[in-house]
Amino acid sequence: MKKYRILLIALLFLQSPVYAFGDPKPPSEFFELYDNEKTRAVVEIYFSGLVSGVTWSNTLNNRLGKTTVFCFPSKKAITAEEGYLVYKNEYLSNQETWDKMPFQPAGLILTIGLQTKYPC
Repeated sequence: MKKYRILLIALLFLQSPVYAFGDPKPPSEFFELYDNEKTRAVVEIYFSGLVSGVTWSNTLNNRLGKTTVFCFPSKKAITAEEGYLVYKNEYLSNQETWDKMPFQPAGLILTIGLQTKYPC
């Protein structure tokens, strides 16, 4: 049992850190996949996860008394489709800025877009 505990601890400390906004997929690829009816569901599932993560993070900040990143109207939920459209709008509105980055992290673009659409 002690061997397994040591192995578990070693694995936890030897993991490489994950970059939360590190998705290297360019916006043009998301746009292309979303425009194709056969692959739209994949993009919607991806954005459903992004929206959920960003929303829970914002909710946690609110509950802990920390600054929230964006403020929804009361009892508002963001759908995957709306999340994608907020992402697309933010990217296209500031394309020159985003294109200067080596890659355009979808989670960050979505978060900035939500800040713009739902300021506090």
